[in-house]
Order: sequence, then structure tokens, then C-alpha cells
Amino acid sequence: MNDPSALAPVSLRLSDDAMRLEALFAPECASLSSEQIAEALRAAAGPLGVVFDPLPREAAELQRRAPPDGWLMVLRGQEPSSGRPGRIDVLVPIATAGKRPDELPRKCMVRVGAVLARLLPGTPGLPGRTLLGQPVLPRPPVDSHLPQGANTEIADDGQDLLAVCDGEAVLRSLLIEVQPAMLILGDVAAGTTQIAETVPIYVRGSVLEGALVAALGDVFVEGNVMEAHLLSSTARVTVA
Repeated sequence: MNDPSALAPVSLRLSDDAMRLEALFAPECASLSSEQIAEALRAAAGPLGVVFDPLPREAAELQRRAPPDGWLMVLRGQEPSSGRPGRIDVLVPIATAGKRPDELPRKCMVRVGAVLARLLPGTPGLPGRTLLGQPVLPRPPVDSHLPQGANTEIADDGQDLLAVCDGEAVLRSLLIEVQPAMLILGDVAAGTTQIAETVPIYVRGSVLEGALVAALGDVFVEGNVMEAHLLSSTARVTVA
């Protein structure tokens, strides 16, 4: 606290950070009118460089609340406001790695280049002001970081998380990754063959008559299978 500035029967002191003004009311204040107490507070604030102009009724209320032989905070500076922290918007319905297939209503399949998540930078708060009129800067907003996992990359602008291959987007250890897969957006035409030698196959449509779909990993078909052949090295074939 700065050295108290006094005008009997009121003393004022200003905190070192100039954010709190405290008053000490002498016992003789009890015999003063509210106008006299208000004038005493105004006069004591002047040497400290603080503008304090309470109404008489406000001054009387402060005097009433003051503890005997103790200091009472009578004025506070304006604190800076809190800003908005940065956040991550996940733009696709991410599944959690490790869940059983029957717990997931639908796999989250994405194409190469798909935007998986977007970084929204934080915004700073508004500055405050001390009782001496000096600005008080707000704290910088808390930063967020894109949850980059396997088979993803951060765009040049640093704002988007992108898939680097076709596959299933999953959340693993709080990171978004893409598990590679062959993604067929429509039907597998009748009599045709689709083979994935290193990854699973995901068919968004149906597998029509006489077609063959074979994969080293799982085979997942969203539509129907019409007298076709589905082969999986893992023996896991799912038809939604």
C-alpha cells in the first residue's frame, strides 16, 4: 500500500497496484453528517491521484460498514475481462478407437483432403483500468492445438486438420487419425471385382449380382448384397 493520505477523521490508502482504495474512519465520524463524510473522502483521495466522489448517502453507508479501527475497501479499479479461449471444432462424426463394431451406428469414412477439425483461435479480453487511469492488459487467451494423429496433416494456414488418405476417422488417445481403407462411394457394379490387398474395403452403396469384393482387412457394405461374393482375410464382413 502507498502511504496513507489523511484528512481527519478519514484516512485513505491506495494499493500498490492501484486497484483498491481503502478507508479508515475515525470514531469522530459518528458525529459528522453524510455530506461532511463525503467531503472528507473526496479531499483525502485528491493527494493520491484518485477521483473519488461518493454521494452523501453512499459515504454514510461506507462509514456504517467500516469495522472498528479497521480498513474498508471503498473503491476498486476495473479488472480486465476474460477472453475466449481457443477451441477445436470437430467437423466429422469421429468414432472412438477400441469400441466394438456393434457399438457404432456407422463408420466415419472420409476422403483424402477432407477437413477433419478446425482450430478457432482464442480472442483476448478487454483491458481494465486502475484507479489512477492506467490500463491493465488482459491475459492472453489460452491456445488450443489441432489433435493431429496418424495419416493426417495440418493445412498451410494452420487452421485445418486434413486427411491424407481415404479411410476411417477415429479418435485415439485424444488425437484424430485416419485408418486407411478403400472407399467405394456408390454401388459395386454387377459382375465386377474390387480387391484391396493391404486395407479394408468400405462400400457406401450395394454390391450387385455376380460382383466380387475381397479385402485383406474387413469388408463393410452400407447397402445390400445381391447374390455377390464378399471375402475378408479377417473373416469380418458387415452388411448394414
